[in-house]
Amino acid sequence: MSPARTVAVVGATGHQGSGVVAALLSSTSFSVRALSTDPSGSKAASLLAQHDKYVKDGRLEIVQADLNDKGSLEKALKGAYGLFAAMTVAENEIEQGKTLVDVAKAEGIEHFVYSSLPSIAKASGGKYTRVVPFENKAEIEQYAKEKLDNMTVLIPGAFYSNFEMPLYARRGDDGIAVFSVAGSLDLQLGWLDDGHDVGTYAAAAFAKDPAATAGKTYPIEVPCCSMKDIAAQYEAVTGEKAIVQATPIDVAFIGVPEALLPSLTEVRERTRTRHDLPRHDEPEEDKSFEDLGVKASSFKAFLERTGFRIGGEAR
Repeated sequence: MSPARTVAVVGATGHQGSGVVAALLSSTSFSVRALSTDPSGSKAASLLAQHDKYVKDGRLEIVQADLNDKGSLEKALKGAYGLFAAMTVAENEIEQGKTLVDVAKAEGIEHFVYSSLPSIAKASGGKYTRVVPFENKAEIEQYAKEKLDNMTVLIPGAFYSNFEMPLYARRGDDGIAVFSVAGSLDLQLGWLDDGHDVGTYAAAAFAKDPAATAGKTYPIEVPCCSMKDIAAQYEAVTGEKAIVQATPIDVAFIGVPEALLPSLTEVRERTRTRHDLPRHDEPEEDKSFEDLGVKASSFKAFLERTGFRIGGEAR
């Protein structure tokens, strides 16, 4: 019997990457090579402990790799069939991403699945140009499309894990769960469980022949809903009273690093006026279920699966 093919995972100890590791191990026959800057650190140890069975079976290993060190990437990707990448925000993120793509091409990676974001500058016709995390990932995506034959793009929506942060949700003095909206209560967003859904989409893509999804973009989000809908689902599952409060932008962003304020302000304004913008950043039709057989998790499903509670533990 031929050995299992290997998928390398960048960001393997983060929310998205750890979900990809779990989905690949549980729903495919791939072996997983988790890339980490600190293979002996607590996050790496936790990932190995969570999947001890697969470590013993030889299907999961953690290797040292640094996006700022081309040599370490060459070693980490050598012999791998596929590559998944969810990159964190960094000043040199574009340089890191392009280096990763160059190494993937040189090492003969046959299928690259990339967690990206749309260019808001393009979508807004140049109106919003400072949403750096979006623009960086969009530039890396375009570079990878030019360099690699088989690339599948995933576009996550808003993360349920955001509700772990007081900026998005907290306990009021009376113990009531309070969901916060920066600005208008009418704001509508598409959500997903970043620790689970990205993994199910990525694993489904890797399970296909690379040509089946090459060049395609799959949004990962439930149909857009308001925070009132989110609060209603929370009440229905937990039995706890939940309310929604609008928070002025200047108050919502207190404590946020000054360097991120332009990006956050523009992305907030973009979502507020999203229905007025050309939809260059989104596929005309979502083919995710037709092609991959997967859908993003409702907030209800997320709550039931994780046991998450406002002010408590999500995992």
